[in-house]
Amino acid sequence: MGFFKNLVKRRLMKNSLDYSMENNWYQTGKKYDENKTDVFYILSTRLVRAVDENGNRVFRSTLSAEDRKLMQEEYDYMSTKLFDTDHFNFFAPYYRQLTGESYMMEDKKAFGAEMVKSMADVYASFDYYMKHQNNGRPFILAGFSQGGLMSQAVLKGMTDEQYSRLIVAYSMGFQIKESEAQDPHINPATGEDDLGVTVSYNSVASTDTMWDQIEGHAVTCINPLNWKTDDTPAELVRWQDHDDHSLFDVCADDHCQRYQGITRASNPNVYAAVQSTRGIVMKYDGQICDAR
Repeated sequence: MGFFKNLVKRRLMKNSLDYSMENNWYQTGKKYDENKTDVFYILSTRLVRAVDENGNRVFRSTLSAEDRKLMQEEYDYMSTKLFDTDHFNFFAPYYRQLTGESYMMEDKKAFGAEMVKSMADVYASFDYYMKHQNNGRPFILAGFSQGGLMSQAVLKGMTDEQYSRLIVAYSMGFQIKESEAQDPHINPATGEDDLGVTVSYNSVASTDTMWDQIEGHAVTCINPLNWKTDDTPAELVRWQDHDDHSLFDVCADDHCQRYQGITRASNPNVYAAVQSTRGIVMKYDGQICDAR
């Protein structure tokens, strides 16, 4: 089975972009650090429609200057707000992604052919990243919307050795179907401390906007706020003992006046910091200091 998957990938990648060329990668402007965790991020659907050099409608990005500008906006956000480059090595390929219009194609066979071409670029970029950029480091795989779909393809196509270094895969904004959940590299997350798993969820402003093609056949989902896989609601913000501080916009004691920390070591850098300072305490007058 592994040989067959690899053969299919190789055939697809014959028509892919050349990822040895720097202009096919988003540039963060920072050198990669062997002590940081890698993030390989796959772009969401940024284009509603696209045209070729003759003005004809096409169903995949041509990576025109305008296309790249739209793509860079998302990469800029992800590399500064979510996977900031002070803590992560951020790798993100430009690829000839499907347009929003392509999902409306009535000819599903033609749509599938276009998707395979987009997938070839993603396969090739990940293959190049693993061979020339990763250097054996643990990594996070992430994608949103169309990128979530492509991340699942990457998971199914990666080698067992590559999968052994996967910290987590975020397949956001796209469903995991039963067929994908059967793949040995796609293991749906069931809790906050899982490793090597796939975190999948979607959010909508209203259930009226749900789209069958995105979430209609999902067999798993996890709430990233409370790490529950059932319908338990999550509280985004909770003010403990609110009624005890009715005259204040924030509470008047150490609950709101000090940094609370986080509930777990959420990435390898945090974990390393915890381990390196384990057992170190602050004392005052011979006693452990209450620093609240």
